[in-house]
Amino acid sequence: YGPIWHRMNQGGFRMAVVQGQNPLVSAANAGVVRSGLARLETLVVLDPLESETAAFWKSPGARPETIQTEVIHLPTAWSFEKAGSITNAARWVQWRPKAIEPPAQLPSDLQIIDRLFRAVRARYGTNHRDQADREQHPMHALDAPEGAFRVAPRPLEEPAVQEQRLRD
Repeated sequence: YGPIWHRMNQGGFRMAVVQGQNPLVSAANAGVVRSGLARLETLVVLDPLESETAAFWKSPGARPETIQTEVIHLPTAWSFEKAGSITNAARWVQWRPKAIEPPAQLPSDLQIIDRLFRAVRARYGTNHRDQADREQHPMHALDAPEGAFRVAPRPLEEPAVQEQRLRD
């Protein structure tokens, strides 16, 4: 996902939501990630604990007084505190049942993403719900997470086509 970080460094993003990963550790170039995060207005990190990405402004050599990014860390339930599927590095999809209840009724990352989606959609506006609008803006047609499965998916693209679309 290198093109995303390069675009972020060029000011192409105002906000990022990081869920289920720690790009400051896992990306190929931590310096590019760190400088891209510093250019954001807002960074939202969904993770049970504060990660290196959420604390990027405290990194060795960082100058917090020059970083204007507002970091919002939203603690979530651990994977064993919620039922759901996971995909490992070998691309195996596995179902995991909930083992225990999360402390303090922490929401799952899916619940948080759903709330963020609804807030963005409400602010974006949903007053044009005719067929043409739904085709141009499929998120208007979604009323619940299950609604995502009712929207026709885009055909699969070759990786080179996807990369070109990201560059455009």
